[in-house]
Amino acid sequence: KSELNWPIGDKGPLDFTQSWIALGIRWDVQWHLLDAVFYVKEKRITVPFADSRLALNILEKISAVMNAGFKDKRLQSTPHTILLDRDWYHKELKPLLAHWVLLFLRSKKLPPLQDRYLLSYLTNGPVADPVAASAVKVALDDEYMKLVNLSHDLLRTFMPHLLGKIDRVSFGLLSPNDLKLGLESDPNMPRSRRISAIPFVGKDVPSRASQFSHPDVIIGLTILGYRYEGLRKTDFSILMTELRETWETEFGLPHKRPSALKFASWIKLAGGKVRGPVKNFDTDYESKKTDE
Repeated sequence: KSELNWPIGDKGPLDFTQSWIALGIRWDVQWHLLDAVFYVKEKRITVPFADSRLALNILEKISAVMNAGFKDKRLQSTPHTILLDRDWYHKELKPLLAHWVLLFLRSKKLPPLQDRYLLSYLTNGPVADPVAASAVKVALDDEYMKLVNLSHDLLRTFMPHLLGKIDRVSFGLLSPNDLKLGLESDPNMPRSRRISAIPFVGKDVPSRASQFSHPDVIIGLTILGYRYEGLRKTDFSILMTELRETWETEFGLPHKRPSALKFASWIKLAGGKVRGPVKNFDTDYESKKTDE
């Protein structure tokens, strides 16, 4: 039940899902790129670069260019950010996004390589600048080369494609009611269709069976779908259950475990705060350890 895609054989992990560089890096790089787009209106980021002056400087430049794009009708601001002029994107926005994704690449301990070569490769590809392409290929091993190539493809092809889509019109997530009706008509609905973005055939009218075929399109539109529409109740329940189960397997003070810190960061991003004094939390935990 995939659009223009007829998979054969056993299912296997998506390429570059697991890498010694990082787990889930194929998702992380898209989240990082799209976070810069959301910064323009939200004035906050969810990626770990909030304390970087260089990152904030790049984000402010991206904001200035995008705000000018809204004014000049290169971008549309309602119902959300929509790209109207791809030539403008490649000339004005893509070079700044290349600087932004370079921060992500550097955070993954990229081998020593001059920024000018990487930026040229990210924006122009391997053909337009043979000198930069040669320098990149010599400096990077296969895994890093794959990451840089993925970043180039995202900047050149997928970002303008994703930003040109309209949520709940050309793509979106199944609403709780759509999900209920879909499961009634097809109890064996694929899990990917339940949790990922799917094509829409009209305003609030999801396609009955089709799915996007390219994995990077699915990843990008799914990220946009959740950030535009938010989590459904079922998504929230699954997420909190998995976070609690992970927290129980971790060691250390309860509020300092990675899962607890992640939960606290989510609450902070939502504008709230975690209740309970830390001192009492520590005392209770130490008392429990002594009793045991």
